[in-house]
Amino acid sequence: MAVPAQWREWNKVQGKLSWELREERPRSDLEERAVGCMLGVMIGDILGTPFEGYQRQNILKILQELDNGIHAGCFVPGSHMGLYHLPPRYGMYTDDTNSTLALADSLVACSGLRPHHVARNYGLFWRSKPQRGYPRTAEMVMKAVLEGRDPLQTGAMCFSEGSFANGGMMRISPVGLAFRNATPDELYEAVRMAIVSSHIHPEAIDAAFLQAYGVSFLLTQSPDSLSPSQYLARISALSRHPANQSKIAMVSQFFSSKSSNTLELSEEEVLDKLGSDFQIRSSEALACALWSFVTHWDDPEGCLIHAAESGGDTDTVCSIAAALCGALHGTSWIPLRWFNNCENGEKGRDYAIKIALQLVKLDLHKVDNESSITST
Repeated sequence: MAVPAQWREWNKVQGKLSWELREERPRSDLEERAVGCMLGVMIGDILGTPFEGYQRQNILKILQELDNGIHAGCFVPGSHMGLYHLPPRYGMYTDDTNSTLALADSLVACSGLRPHHVARNYGLFWRSKPQRGYPRTAEMVMKAVLEGRDPLQTGAMCFSEGSFANGGMMRISPVGLAFRNATPDELYEAVRMAIVSSHIHPEAIDAAFLQAYGVSFLLTQSPDSLSPSQYLARISALSRHPANQSKIAMVSQFFSSKSSNTLELSEEEVLDKLGSDFQIRSSEALACALWSFVTHWDDPEGCLIHAAESGGDTDTVCSIAAALCGALHGTSWIPLRWFNNCENGEKGRDYAIKIALQLVKLDLHKVDNESSITST
């Protein structure tokens, strides 16, 4: 991979630089964290995209060509899934962020969660330009919904038992923000209905629920006092699926050993056991994102870099971990070199900030099961 001139230029940037948008009033702590969460989704997606499908050893080898890699540089140009015929993109997000923004937009537009509206919004955002690169099965579902199929029935369209993939988990953070005061049962139902058109497999629903819960929980936690071990225990107790429970237990075991300097496995061996081949299964994406988060919870920039370098479905895992970091730390950790190089068109960086501020004006507890489908 050739080293882009802009990367060389940004490699001259040292340290972290603060940034601030001109707004009418200072943001509240909740608003800061919501913005951090939504920007985290986007930045993590962009950061991990060029390495999607690569193994960790290959990623590290590529980054050796980039001076200090993503520790000192900005983003790396890369191709999006299914769009390999197009030139490499720089600073552009993929279907992960696009689906997250579609969900957030629906929540705000409806002042609530309406499953039919959400499902249709996924399709409308998918059809918007530029193309973002979606899995074929996801495109089939969204096309069917836009053509009039009931989204409450499309979840088994491609897989008889529903998809166990990570697509529900990757987009769910807005539900964690809008339903931040909901009970676990209320939140679970909101998550289930937010992804019902595409993911009805219990493993996928549970992993998405744990991600949404993580966002809502971390909004209230102090970075100075968070216990990663207790966080893992908390989400393990809430998990409703054995595959996710097993992976969380594995992360907890590895983290405990690492904390006591008794971990005998290399980083590659840990990731291999967690499932870093591609993490298409929700339980594997959950485990790899959690590993990056709990081992770097006090260093969010390092967390994203670790996730991007871990291999496999790097854009998704990095985006998931980054959402947790943003909910915990807000925005102050975001390096200017990343912030400035996020795309910022009609639904770019500033749109994500705006929608985050609108999401926290909501305080939802119940799903609106309105059956009518209204386009945005």
